[in-house]
Amino acid sequence: MALDCTPLFKLFILEQLPLSRDTIRELYSYLKPDWSHPKCVKHVQNAHSDGVRAIAYAPDGSHFVTGCDDGSVKIWSSEGKELKHVPGAHSDCIYAIAYAPDGSHFVTGSDDKSINIWSPKGEELKHVPNTHLNLITAIAYAPDGSHFVTGSRDKSIKIWTGS
Repeated sequence: MALDCTPLFKLFILEQLPLSRDTIRELYSYLKPDWSHPKCVKHVQNAHSDGVRAIAYAPDGSHFVTGCDDGSVKIWSSEGKELKHVPGAHSDCIYAIAYAPDGSHFVTGSDDKSINIWSPKGEELKHVPNTHLNLITAIAYAPDGSHFVTGSRDKSIKIWTGS
């Protein structure tokens, strides 16, 4: 019988032992994958009807979100199974996606100059039009989740907080 020795399985075994979280983290640091030779484990042909421009993983690793040239958003399981398709999420190409560090929502930015805030299940929580003078090319969250920053081809950045 072969034993599964993937890093996740090793972490699972470590978590079953009566060790402190710090000790488990330290031991796990020795089990990290070797990224010097990456290997594709799943290839999803035609994941979108047009080019994929943006991808962001949920902080808990349970799923990821993709944004497409046709303005659609898709939510995928971490194994690559499509969970939800939101056609017309934006009226133009999606260039940027960022997940809030607490996993409560994600933000998309588009060629339509807007940002949208979404629930993890793909429900639109807020649409903010005309946020920049040109397309939004980047979004990043502060590690503590207190704010996020958007960048645009208009050569500006904007810092956003919840109100």
